[in-house]
Amino acid sequence: MTHFDVEKCVLENGVKPKAIVEIKDVEKSLGNIFVHKGTIREGVLEVGAVVVEAEVDAKLRQHAKVHRATTHLLQATLKSIIAKETSQAVSLVVFEHLRFDFNFHKPLKDNEIVEIEGMINKWIGHTTDLQTKVMPLTDAKRVRATAMFAEKYSECVVEVPSVSMELGGRTHVKAEDVTDRPDNLLEELRMMRNEMYKASAMSSKAFSIGTNDKFNSITPFNIQLLYRQQAKNGQLGWKQISLGKQYHFSFLGSCFLTFKEGLTDPSHRLSSWVDDNCCTLEGVGCDNITGWVVNLNLRNPYDEYSGRNWEAQLRGKINPSLLDLKHLKSLDLSLNNFNGTSIPEFIGSLQNLQYLNLSRAFFSGKLPRQLGNLSKLRHLDLSENRFYKDLDHLVSLDEVDNLQWLSNLSHLEHLNLSKVNLSKASNWLQAINRLPSLLELHLSDCELSHFPSLPYLNFTSLVVLDISMNNFNSSLPNWLYTFHRLKDLNLAYCKFHGTISSSIGNLTSLTRLNMEYNDLEGEIPKTLGNLCLLEVIGLQMNKFGGDVTEILASLFHCLPARLESIQLNGNQLSGLLPHQLAYLTNLKYLDLSDNAFSGPIPDSLGRLSKLEVLRIFRNSFEGVVTETHLANLTSLGVLEANSNSLALNVSPTGFPSFN
Repeated sequence: MTHFDVEKCVLENGVKPKAIVEIKDVEKSLGNIFVHKGTIREGVLEVGAVVVEAEVDAKLRQHAKVHRATTHLLQATLKSIIAKETSQAVSLVVFEHLRFDFNFHKPLKDNEIVEIEGMINKWIGHTTDLQTKVMPLTDAKRVRATAMFAEKYSECVVEVPSVSMELGGRTHVKAEDVTDRPDNLLEELRMMRNEMYKASAMSSKAFSIGTNDKFNSITPFNIQLLYRQQAKNGQLGWKQISLGKQYHFSFLGSCFLTFKEGLTDPSHRLSSWVDDNCCTLEGVGCDNITGWVVNLNLRNPYDEYSGRNWEAQLRGKINPSLLDLKHLKSLDLSLNNFNGTSIPEFIGSLQNLQYLNLSRAFFSGKLPRQLGNLSKLRHLDLSENRFYKDLDHLVSLDEVDNLQWLSNLSHLEHLNLSKVNLSKASNWLQAINRLPSLLELHLSDCELSHFPSLPYLNFTSLVVLDISMNNFNSSLPNWLYTFHRLKDLNLAYCKFHGTISSSIGNLTSLTRLNMEYNDLEGEIPKTLGNLCLLEVIGLQMNKFGGDVTEILASLFHCLPARLESIQLNGNQLSGLLPHQLAYLTNLKYLDLSDNAFSGPIPDSLGRLSKLEVLRIFRNSFEGVVTETHLANLTSLGVLEANSNSLALNVSPTGFPSFN
C-alpha cells in the first residue's frame, strides 16, 4: 500500500483562483475513476472549475521515493540473511516511514536483526546508484527481475547493482526521468549520513492486517521491519500501539515534545527540543549501531552549591511518554525540582534501565516498589530528596516501610538512598544482603536505628560503605570486618559505642576510615598498622585512650606512605610523636588537638613539605620549637599549638614563607 503524495490543487475559473485544496489521498473507485480526497485551505470550491493546476510537494515525494527504494533493500537482505524462500506479504510506504511485512516460519533472532541493519546501511553507504529501466514484462522476466506481486508492476525494473533487481512502480524515480539514466536516490542518502537511515525489526505473533481473504496466508509468526528516518521524521526507534489485531507505528520525536510540555525550563536548557532528530537533542544519546535512544541525561549542569543551580532546574512533572523509550538504559534527572511530587511508578516499566539517578530532585512521599521491576539496574541513586517546601515544612521520601523490592535487583552495583527515611523499613539489611553484586552502599542520614541480625553475609564485594549520620546506638557489628575489598568505610555520627576489634586489620584494601563523632572507647588496635593503603584516618571526637606511640610508629612503616590526613583530636590519647613522622611525605592534615600527648616536637616535622593544617593545641607538648621544625613547611596554612608548654625560638628572618 502506497501513501499518495500531498498535492496542492489550485482551481481557477477564468482569471483568479477560486480555491486551494490540499490533497491527502487518492483512491481508485468505480472502475477507472480516481477520487481525490483533501482539505480546502483557501477559498470556496465550486462545481464547474475549468482549470486545475496540481503541485506535488517535492520534499514529501522524495521521502516516499527513498522509502520505496528501501523495500527493495529489505527484500534482498532478508533473502540473503534469512532464507531465499522469504516472501513479501504487504508493505506500507508513507512519508514518515515504511512498514514491510513478510512471511517466514519463525521470528527473527536479535543477532539477525543487527545483521540486517548492518547490511542495509552498508549498501546505503557504498553501493552504486539505483537504476531504473522501462521494459516489457517479457524482457523483465528474461533478466530475472523479481516480481513481488505477480504482474502489478509491469513496465519498470528497479536495480540496485549487485544487490537486487525487481519490478517496481515509478515512485522510485523522478516523474520526468523514467529513462535508462540512473536515479540519484542512493547518492542522496550517502550525502545525508548525518540523517542516518536505518532498518529495525521486531517479531510478534501473527495478526491479521485486514479482513480480506488475501491476507489469510500470513504465517504464525510475522515480522515487521520498520524503516526509520532519524533526522527528518523522528528518532531511530519505533512505537507500537495495539489496536485490536492491528499494529501501527509512530515516531518517538513526539515523545520528547510531549515530555518537554510537562516541564518548565527557565534557563532554556531544552531549547534544541524542536527538531524531530532525537539523537541531536540536548541530553539525548543514541546507540551508534541501532540508533535507539539509550541515554537521557537531564541532570542540572550546576551542582547544588552553585549560584546558578536554581535557575537551571527543570521543574514540573515527569510525563509517561517516557515509556516510549523502550531501549533506554540510562536516565538522569538529578539536581532538578519536581516540586515534592512522588517518583512515578511507571519508571518501573523502563525494563532496560541500567542507570537511574533521581538524586536531589525534590521528590517526596513513597518509594515505589515498582522500581523492583528494573532487573537490569546497576546504578540506583535516590539520595538527597529532603528539603523544606516552605519555612516550616520539611519533606522527604519518607513513606518507606518495606525494601523487599530491592531483592529483585541482583545486578545492582551502586545503591544510594542517603536522606531517604528508612526508619520504618525494618528489613533494610536483609534486603540489601540479597544484592551479591553490590559494590557501593550509601545510607547516610536515613534515620536507621538498628542492625537486624544476619545468618550469613552475601554482599561481600563492597568497595564503599557509608552508613554515617544514623542513630544505631550499638556496638560495631562483627560483619563489618569481613569486607576484604572495602576501600571507603564511613561510620561517622552514628552513636556507636564499645571498642574497635583487632579484626579491623583484615580490611587491608581500606583507603579511608571515618569513625568520628561516636562514643568508641578503649585503645586503638595496633593492627591498624596493617592497613598500608590508608590515605585518611578519621577517629576524632570519640573516647579512645592509651599510649598510641607504637601505633603511630607502625603507620609510618608502610612505604611508600599514602597517608594524607590523620585526625585523632578530641580523644584521651597519650604518648609521644615518633621521629618517623618524616616518612609521611604526603601528609596534608594532622590534628592531634584535645588529647594528652606529651614530650617534644620532633625535628622531623619540618620535612613535611605538603602539610597544610597542623593542630596540636590543648596537649602537654613541651620543649623548644626552632627554625628546624618549620624550615620546609612551605604549604602550611593553619598552625594551632596553644595550650602546651612550648617555647618558640626563631629569628625574625627565620620564618619560612607559610601559605
